[in-house]
Amino acid sequence: MNIKRMIWMGLIGIALMAGQAYAIDTHAPEALVRTTLDQVTKILRNNDLSMDQKKTAVLNIVAPRFDLPLMAKLTLGKKHWTALPRDKRQEFSSLFSALLKRSYLGKIDLYSNEKINFKPAQTKKNKVYVPTELISAGKTVPITYKLYKSKEGWKIYDADISGTSIILSHRAEYDAILRNGTIDDLLAKLRQSLK
Repeated sequence: MNIKRMIWMGLIGIALMAGQAYAIDTHAPEALVRTTLDQVTKILRNNDLSMDQKKTAVLNIVAPRFDLPLMAKLTLGKKHWTALPRDKRQEFSSLFSALLKRSYLGKIDLYSNEKINFKPAQTKKNKVYVPTELISAGKTVPITYKLYKSKEGWKIYDADISGTSIILSHRAEYDAILRNGTIDDLLAKLRQSLK
């Protein structure tokens, strides 16, 4: 084997190893979503638990899997988020997280043995999208969970439900309020929604 061929083979090997080093393993985020949904389904099917007990148990499983502070930040977008003082950011994050939890728990009452199908996870830059299908009363609802790797491991930062992003739908609503009013107007609206 001549020297040029050996150099090229070595460079190709290095390139392949580098590509593998930076490739994202989709198994961990996919397993996180699957495990979370399996645990939630098991709780919801447990007839020995009251609805309040189910909601508490589900929230204990789901809340740590979502990066709620990041979701709050993304919902406001860079333009609005960077303009806010720290105390307003914290209050918005707290109110937004409480609203998301309430919205999620409010839908638990609707559970009636739906089936969940998983599709292969997809890598998008340094994020992983885990597509699922919720089969309910003969209808299929596509839900894609979007995850990134945080210091604490994989976290969900958004979900598309039938093609509509949770983040973007809230952003459009909040942006309209902030264009015509102030952050205090938005915070007041969120507080009112939680009453």
